[in-house]
Amino acid sequence: MSQTAELNIKGTAFLTARRDLLALVESGRFSRVALERRLQPRDLELLAETPLPTNWYPLATYDRMLRVLMDIEGNGDKRYLIQRARKAMAALMQSGIYRQLERAQVVVREGHGWFERSGHILATLPTAFFDKGSWKLSADEAKRNFTLEGSGLVGLTENVAHIIQGALEFVAEELTESPSRVTLQRVRDGRVVFLGNYGDGLRVVK
Repeated sequence: MSQTAELNIKGTAFLTARRDLLALVESGRFSRVALERRLQPRDLELLAETPLPTNWYPLATYDRMLRVLMDIEGNGDKRYLIQRARKAMAALMQSGIYRQLERAQVVVREGHGWFERSGHILATLPTAFFDKGSWKLSADEAKRNFTLEGSGLVGLTENVAHIIQGALEFVAEELTESPSRVTLQRVRDGRVVFLGNYGDGLRVVK
């Protein structure tokens, strides 16, 4: 695949955004005419199809769908996207799709360091949702923080980065069994950086 090919997202994420967007139209909270103004012709074609969880879909379309959802359901607050991702990850775990997370929790309860034994899940999680890009995870367990850097993600938007942020935050709490906070440090030129704090490490974050 060409390095300049558009970035795509997995059908599992696309499906939920499509479902919620159509629900807004069906409930009358957002008109079909208004939706057609916000989306592009190709977006509307994809919206009319039934997405498959294992297929890939254009990230640009997903981003435009998120913008509508954030404006209508979240009143323009980007925290809506973070909470949306947290809820989606909780549902995925309950459905049994991410069994590795459940196994990681067992490892933590047995008293082993979460980063050495299961921290890699934070780095591999985004690869399940994007068809390209690489991720590097580092951590300082003494300070109770970690950094996740992604590259090769040309086309990644800030809104989609907030979705990743919410998913990482939820998974970090599952792995460390403590309150966690993930912040988006920057997203530019196909690169993104997240900083995570958990447990006592939250005290140093303003």
